[in-house]
Amino acid sequence: MKYSRLTKEQFEELHQEFINFLASQTISADEWQDIKTNTPRRCRTRIRCV
Repeated sequence: MKYSRLTKEQFEELHQEFINFLASQTISADEWQDIKTNTPRRCRTRIRCV
């Protein structure tokens, strides 16, 4: 099944759920910021997993 990318508005609505997802993957807020800054490909991969 193929999924479409969320719009910024849709993503903002799911903000808390995404935080819970990151926590379930043992990714802290600081670690997520580092991933977004230093490894954008890994960031996109994590977002696709949601």
